[in-house]
Amino acid sequence: MLDYLESLPSQVRDAFLIGSSTPFPKKFHSQIKRIIYCGMGGSGISGDLLKVFFDQTSDKSWTVLRDYRLPSWVDSSTLVVLSSYSGNTLEMKSIFREAVRRGVPLIAQTSGGWIAQACHKNRFVQLALPAGFPPRCAVGYLTFSLLAYFVNAGWIRIELKDWEEAFDAVEKFPRGEAKKLAEKFSGKNIRFYGGGFLEPVALRWKTQFAENAKTLTGYGSIPEIFHHEVEGWHAPSAMIKKSIGVFFVDSDEPDWLVRKRKVAMNWMKKSGADSISIQAKGHGILAKIISLIMLGDWTSYEMALLNKEDPLSIKVIERIKAAEKTA
Repeated sequence: MLDYLESLPSQVRDAFLIGSSTPFPKKFHSQIKRIIYCGMGGSGISGDLLKVFFDQTSDKSWTVLRDYRLPSWVDSSTLVVLSSYSGNTLEMKSIFREAVRRGVPLIAQTSGGWIAQACHKNRFVQLALPAGFPPRCAVGYLTFSLLAYFVNAGWIRIELKDWEEAFDAVEKFPRGEAKKLAEKFSGKNIRFYGGGFLEPVALRWKTQFAENAKTLTGYGSIPEIFHHEVEGWHAPSAMIKKSIGVFFVDSDEPDWLVRKRKVAMNWMKKSGADSISIQAKGHGILAKIISLIMLGDWTSYEMALLNKEDPLSIKVIERIKAAEKTA
C-alpha cells in the first residue's frame, strides 16, 4: 500500500499528459449539451471531483451515476463518460451495452479489460491508463486525466498556476499528520462532513476508511446536515460518547456557514461527543481537494495499521463479486 500512496505525484503528472494527448472529437463541441459520468467504487469518486469544476467553470451540466442503467433523459446530446479502472466492472459493462444500443456518444477511461476491448471494437475514444493499481489507489490517474482532457477541450477552466500548485501539493506526504489523526479516531464512531467542493472529500474519506481500514464511518453534506442530522447527535448516549464529527473547512467559507458549524460542533461536545475541523490547504480548489484526498488516504492507511488490518485486502467485496457469477 505504501508504494501506491507514494505514487500519487507521478500519477497526477502522467495523467495530465494522458488527458492532454487523448484526441477530442470535434463533433462533440456542437453535439454535446450535458455529460453523465458513470463509475463505481474507486472509479466513481473522480466523477464527484470533476463535477466541482464543471459546476464552477462550464456551461455544460455534469451528473454522476452509480448504477447499471442509464436514465431515460440520456440522448444523443448527452456524453456518457464511462469510468472503470479494471475495465471489467459489471455495472459499467451494462451501461456500455445500453449506450451502444441507444446510440449515445461515449468515451471511457480504463486500464484494460472488457471495456478497453469494447471501446476499440466500437471506435470510442479511450483514455488508456496504466494498469496494476487497486482502483481506489489510482485516483490520480482517474481524476487528473479527465481534468486535463476537458481543460484541453475548453469545457472547463483550470489556470496553469493551479495545476502547478496541485503538482507541488502531492509531493508532500502527510504521514505524520495522518498518524496523529488515526490515533485520535481510533475506537470511535466517525462522521465526516464537507460542503461544496469539500463534499466529495468527505465521501472519499468515508470510502477509504471502509476499504483500507475496515472501519465503518459515515458522511454528510454541509449545509444540509444543519437541517436534520445535527439532531441525531443526542442518542444513544453510549454511542455518542464514542463518536467524533470531522468537519472539512475552507478559508473562503461565508461567515454564516462558519457560525453554523461552530454551533453544531459545540452541540456535539455538549452531548459528550468530540468534534474537530480539518483545514483545506492551498489557494486553488484543485490543490485544496487533492491535498485533503491525500491526507485521507494516508490516514486510512495508518488506521488500518492501528486496527491490525491489511489495507489491500477486500475479502467481502470479492465475495460479493463472486456472487455475480453464480447469480
